[in-house]
Amino acid sequence: MGKCNSIKELFPHYHLDYFNHRGNNPRWSDRVSDDEPSDYEMNLYNFYNIVYEKIRILFQESFMLDSGQLRMPVSGFDETIREGLVNCLAHADYVQGYPSIKIEVYDGWFCFINPGKMLVSPEQFFLGGDSRPRNEIIMKMFRLLGASERQGFGGPLIYKTAVQNEFRGPEIITDINHTKLKVWNIDLADSYPDLSMDEKSILRHIMKNGMAQSVNMVKNALGITEYRTRKAIEVLEERHLVRKVGNGPSTKYIVEIESVELLTQLQMAMGILKKQVT
Repeated sequence: MGKCNSIKELFPHYHLDYFNHRGNNPRWSDRVSDDEPSDYEMNLYNFYNIVYEKIRILFQESFMLDSGQLRMPVSGFDETIREGLVNCLAHADYVQGYPSIKIEVYDGWFCFINPGKMLVSPEQFFLGGDSRPRNEIIMKMFRLLGASERQGFGGPLIYKTAVQNEFRGPEIITDINHTKLKVWNIDLADSYPDLSMDEKSILRHIMKNGMAQSVNMVKNALGITEYRTRKAIEVLEERHLVRKVGNGPSTKYIVEIESVELLTQLQMAMGILKKQVT
């Protein structure tokens, strides 16, 4: 599938990196790179297989508890990792080469960075149905390997997995230089580890309720005092995680980070996926 030195003759900026930053290690505990000693030529095929297997092993211990407190595998996240990795490698601008391809694993989240701007908008990526790979031959390789989702539906699959597992929603940043996809395998509250237990509980309650909540509604539902409720909501407002709606006695709060626009996009994406399987 190609020798690294030969690839770099055509693409001098070709560079692949994988870092495992999990735990308290100040640097990293594991790395895969084309400039590190290896038993394999670090072409895209080998890099994909090595990194995908490493991430799968890291994630296989993750579980969720069902109503009977039994260990249950997290639904679909294996596909999320696969799609993130495939998109990162197939949509990279190897001529530009900067910033280089970088896959990073942290406690609770994963980051996929590649050079070059997405050829579809983030909104279209959410909705699916429009695939424009920058490198069609590379994408074809992944399709033949069975590693790529049907054209244009990798994005909705990633979002559907987040919704099904109540994880924090994926984020995409793309500009002329690079594209960055971040996916979480924890919920929104746990993705902010410095929040207190009250703050996390209130954020989860407001998010899951589906409608604006008053202080009285929150304190009655969670069984905590009004003082603790108000103090926690103040912190969440300062962090821009909840937003006040109304004034005076009619004041209520909604989750700021989960906008109506994003929720609508998720619903549309899930609707498209349902049509594909019926």
